[in-house]
This record gives sequence, C-alpha cells and structure tokens, in this order.
Amino acid sequence: MIDNKAQRLYDCLKQNIDEGINQGVFPSGIAAIHTGDQKPIIYARGFTEDTVFDLASLTKVMATLPAILLAVQSGKTSLFDPVTKWIPEFASIHDPRRMQVTLFHLLTHTSGLPAWRPYFIRLKGKEDYLAAICNEPLIYSPSTDMVYSDLGFMLLGFILERIWDMELEEVVSSLVLGPLGLHRTRYSPGASHWPIAPTEEGNPFEKNMAMLYLEDYENGRLPDGAFAMSNEDIDTNRWREGIICGTVHDCNAHYGLGGISGHAGLFSDIGDLLRYMDIWKQGSGDFLSDQTITNATLAHATSSARSRGLGWEILSNDTFGHTGFTGTSVWHNTTTETTCILLTNRVHPFVRMGIQEWRLQTRELLTSLLKGACS
Repeated sequence: MIDNKAQRLYDCLKQNIDEGINQGVFPSGIAAIHTGDQKPIIYARGFTEDTVFDLASLTKVMATLPAILLAVQSGKTSLFDPVTKWIPEFASIHDPRRMQVTLFHLLTHTSGLPAWRPYFIRLKGKEDYLAAICNEPLIYSPSTDMVYSDLGFMLLGFILERIWDMELEEVVSSLVLGPLGLHRTRYSPGASHWPIAPTEEGNPFEKNMAMLYLEDYENGRLPDGAFAMSNEDIDTNRWREGIICGTVHDCNAHYGLGGISGHAGLFSDIGDLLRYMDIWKQGSGDFLSDQTITNATLAHATSSARSRGLGWEILSNDTFGHTGFTGTSVWHNTTTETTCILLTNRVHPFVRMGIQEWRLQTRELLTSLLKGACS
C-alpha cells in the first residue's frame, strides 16, 4: 500500500512533469518517489523507465564524492589534507593562498577556483587540464566565498587517481558502481543496447559560452594569468554536429577529457539512481558510515542563499540534493526518508530556458508536502 504522503507527492510531481513538457521547458521526463521501505513510484512521459540519461553534474555526487569519502573513511586521506599533498604542482610561489586549499574546500566549492573555463578549446588530455587548473588564478581566498566550480571537481578526479593509483573510470567502477550493483551506470555508454536520452544538436550553447569568455578575456575582465584563447581557437575547434546521444554533453568532459571526468560524464537510469540514493539513509549499511553521511549532508558553506555540504546542495536541515545541466536532479529528505528523482533532457535538441523556475516550483512542492501539505 502506498503511503498517502508519497502518493500526494507523486501526484504533484506528475503534474509538474506534465506542466514542464506542456510549457516547453523539456520535451520528456521521468519522476520517481521513494519513501522508506516502500516500492518506488515512477512516472515516465516520453521515455521508458529503462532510459539512460547523461547525468551531467550529478557525476559530482554519484562518482567523485563517494570515492573521496571512501578514501577518507579508509584513512588514505583527510578532508583537510591540502591539495598539494596529492598535486604538488598546484602550489605557486606567486600565490601562497594555493597552499591553503584543501579537499574540503574543493568539495564545498570554497576553494577560490573559478566556476568554468573553456579549456576544451585548445587543450586535450589530463596532463594539459591538470596544468591549466594548477596555473589558473584563484578568484578569491579559500573559505571567503562560495563559487560552484567544475574545475574543483575536475581536480578531485585527478586527486582520486593519485590516492587510489587507478584511472578515474576504474576508481568509480571498482569502488562505487560495482559494490553497489549499479550495472546500468557508466561513463561513455556509446551506442549501447540501452535506450539513451538524446541531448543537444551539436554544442552551440557552450560555443556561445566560449565566445563570451573570449570577450571577457580580451576586454581585461578576467584575472591576470587566466586561461588564454583566441577567435582562431574557437573557429578551428572540431565542433560536433548532429544530435548528441551516448557521449557526454559537457564540452570539457567530451573534447578535453575523453568523456571521463570528476565533474561530468556519468550516465545512469532511474533504477540505479534510486539504488544509489539508498546509501544516503542513516543505518543503510557499511558502504558509508552514519557519521560520514551526517557530515556530508551538513551545511558547511553558504553564499547567496545557497548552502553546500560535501558535494551536496543543502536545502534545509533535513533535505539535500544536486542538479545537472542536462535536466537531471536528485533530492533526499532525511526525516521522512523520501527520495525524489527527476530526469529530463531539457537540452534536447537545444538548451531550453525556464529550467530554474521549474526546479524552484518542484522544490516548493517537495517542501510543502514534507511539511504536511501539498497545494
């Protein structure tokens, strides 16, 4: 028998998915609700339940975060180890603040690294990317601000390879996906036999981002020493054509890092995401300790009305989650042990606006139901 609150939340989210499609925010979507020990309730419109999605930034909390936390639990590292312990080349005689940056800062997006750089325009491979991040000027002193940073999680991916002495894909597969039985989750599924949600037609959105970055660079609006590029670099990049499907949408992950990164690149389906979120329940087992779960889901940093735990975005004392640019999101409430997963492909066949407003409505629905009411 379905719990009344779970049913009401399901009904609200079903309506929200339908409204998002009808308003053109995304072409198709899947919603799942899982409360306690009950069977998950899933609503799919335009997709089958076994459709695999490009998770985008959910990679941060489904691959990189658990692998780092397992390293901490095993004593291989500490949250407060400086980045330079694992990446000595991150140090700089010109900016001593870099010595202060720790794994904790990277996980909470308080490291001072900028949000994004179009490295893919002229760099390729881990060595080039690591060198670029190690040379990228900090835009603020560690702990003094919070800027959501892809670069920070790219760096965590490189750190994981040194901690575990394995390639990142092997780290994630052997430590996270295999032990948890997430058999439909992987980097770069390619032309698999699974149905895969398509994303953008080419990469016009990030091409425009690169052009805007170049404008800032040429007009001196970036820190001295920021990543350098030219119009020629943009023009000569081998931009993808046609609908992207089975390869990662994110340009730094695709062009620069072969589809495998700490910040993006993972693909999964609704079933595996539900199984993964089960490990974030207190007393769920021996994968992550209760102490680790509590620490990861506390608000450690706050800026502009947003709070961050370790990797996670913190909505309230008992609700945490994360979003992905392609239209994916996961949320979990610890009081009611309710997980809410929403998978859309809002970037297909072009990047659609309105996702932020739609997500805000979704969060309000979730919050209102958990308080005992759903309008």
